[in-house]
Amino acid sequence: LGGFYIDSKNFEKSATHLVTDDIKCSEKFLGSCVRGLWVLPSKYIEDSFTVGLWLNEENYEFKAEESQQSDLVAAAN
Repeated sequence: LGGFYIDSKNFEKSATHLVTDDIKCSEKFLGSCVRGLWVLPSKYIEDSFTVGLWLNEENYEFKAEESQQSDLVAAAN
C-alpha cells in the first residue's frame, strides 16, 4: 500500500496520520490535532490492507459523541 510507520513516543513533524486505539492527551495526540492530521483506529490499517488500497479516512475518524461535545463546551466555559 505504501507508507511507513514512525516508532516514536513524541510527535513527529513528518507524520500524516496518527493511528491509535487509545486516545490520550499526549504530545502525539495534541500535535496531530494542532496540525489537522487524521486520528484513526488501527482498524483503518487492517481494513485497508484487506482490500489492498487506502480507504477513505472519513469513514474511520474518531468522533466525539454529542454528549461528550456538550461536556467539552461546559468544561471550556
